[in-house]
Amino acid sequence: MSHDSYLINLGSSNKEVLHKSRKAFQEELQRCHLLGIDFLNFHPGAAVDGTEEECLDLIIESLSALATLAGQGTTRLLIETTAGQGTCVGHRFEHLGYLIKHLHAYIPLGVCIDTCHIFAAGYDIRTLQGWQETLDAFDALVGLKHLYAFHVNDSLKPLGSRRDRHAPLGQGEIGMKCFETMMTHPAMRDIPKYLETPDGPPLWRKEIALLREFAS
Repeated sequence: MSHDSYLINLGSSNKEVLHKSRKAFQEELQRCHLLGIDFLNFHPGAAVDGTEEECLDLIIESLSALATLAGQGTTRLLIETTAGQGTCVGHRFEHLGYLIKHLHAYIPLGVCIDTCHIFAAGYDIRTLQGWQETLDAFDALVGLKHLYAFHVNDSLKPLGSRRDRHAPLGQGEIGMKCFETMMTHPAMRDIPKYLETPDGPPLWRKEIALLREFAS
């Protein structure tokens, strides 16, 4: 998985920003094709001066223009769930469902769920029941067949805070039961997962071992 530049905003109402974002995202996808990368993960965009609806429609327009290029390689574009900070879209499953509905027939598209982000957005994944309710909502509004990856993070901020602050697994507001459930639940255990916890390789080695232990 590659992650596009955080400066890209495919739903910007500013024409100059939108033009630069579309050009930069096209170059990101071209590089992924050349490198044979499976997934290009991206934050959908931010409304800034427009409405959420206008932002979502601009994202659809931006991605639709890449249909020919997207078909020239094997890279799948993954919309990452957001925490909903500021005017960012993508923090509600309704947003993701709208984008998938209008685009998946034309370009290879899917979703990457970030655990910190959806928790901060108000989806309570701290327990098995909470995860099941979240997956049911995702399936109803987006479709589980469109879920291709997870970003695995605990959250420094509480449920529904709409603040994106990652924490090591089990050391934040989400807690370890969430990640044990993720590694054992039949709908999630075999989906690729990527750590984004804050302390780097020494911590990641320990967290990977822990997640594998849960899965075993």
